[in-house]
Amino acid sequence: MNPTRWIVPAAVLAGALALAACSGGGGTPAAMPQQADMGGEPSSQPPTGGSQDGQPVSLETRARLQIADPERTARGIGAAAGAQPRFGSVTQSSNAAAGVTTDRARAAFANGRLTVTVARQGAAELTLDSADAAAIPGGGSLYDLAVLRQLLPGAARTVQEWAVGTVAGSAGTLSYLSAISPGDDQNDWLAQGYWLHMTGSGFGASPSVTGAQIGAFVDGPELRTPPETLPGSGTATYRGEVTGLAVERSATGSVIGRMVDIDAMLIADFAGGTISGCIGCANGLRYSGTRIPSEGEPTASDGGSSNARIRLGNARVTARGEFQGSATWETVSQPGVSAAPVESQTGRWGGKFSNRPVATGEPRVAAGTFAQHVVFQGGGAAGYVGSFLAGKR
Repeated sequence: MNPTRWIVPAAVLAGALALAACSGGGGTPAAMPQQADMGGEPSSQPPTGGSQDGQPVSLETRARLQIADPERTARGIGAAAGAQPRFGSVTQSSNAAAGVTTDRARAAFANGRLTVTVARQGAAELTLDSADAAAIPGGGSLYDLAVLRQLLPGAARTVQEWAVGTVAGSAGTLSYLSAISPGDDQNDWLAQGYWLHMTGSGFGASPSVTGAQIGAFVDGPELRTPPETLPGSGTATYRGEVTGLAVERSATGSVIGRMVDIDAMLIADFAGGTISGCIGCANGLRYSGTRIPSEGEPTASDGGSSNARIRLGNARVTARGEFQGSATWETVSQPGVSAAPVESQTGRWGGKFSNRPVATGEPRVAAGTFAQHVVFQGGGAAGYVGSFLAGKR
């Protein structure tokens, strides 16, 4: 691999961390609630048992499943990158028809437990259940809590994060889920995450993958109905956090892992009825993952930010407070660094405004999903899928 031409994939490969030892912006994902000193009644109660889709797996098995087939995972992200999000909640996935996502994720959150049901067209539902999370020693949030303190001000809030994995016969399902709530109001919570569902064999020990579906969602009571009104003038800035899955492939191997410490910044133009933004514009895209070399065993290494970002193109806001548009992978200019030339790329993004306004009348949250797939000249590719929660600043 030419280190000058492929500087972005190389930076990612050199900066991968093992999922079993996530660090990035603040430690490992945890099955226990992470408390943030931050200044709904769900549509249905979570089930009393674990996931109905399979048996929970250990963190080690989950990490093994995550890296089982980066090529198929990248293809799944590529399919999601060509699909518009589906509204109700906001869901974007590799299952689509006529360019629109057919999956629909619905979250339920109560008593510190999150369950997400993914309805799939022509296939059985997937259940993502925080009760199936792997217990990870040490805890620590992967979110930037300083950002979350700004997200939903006015109450002390709890942030909970779960790395979930289940195996059921010829299928394995991985997800990363999170929820933010004040703890005393079941009507005031927001949840987001992504999932990777694989079919094949040997998921308990040595997985062989024949198919992969992938998606991301964001949901909560305030996103399920449209705002009563939207401002007719002025602009507003929304800033928040991103969770998602990244895959980079090059001549020397692949890296796959969770995006961490990624900022989302959006600008709403209420007079013009549009919204646009950027993923990772402040610090680039950062991953917590595993490097899989073309020869040899998977390895872990300390990570850093790459010189890439995802530009969320101008999108029209409907009367229901929904928006969707195209996304573009870009490089951040750095002295002495040449960007990898792009052969082709596909990207879509979209979201909704909260039906809860702030004191000045703007919606307090803009939330949504995105997916991006990039092919580099001469070889190599990158794929990203995830969701964002951004609060009015």
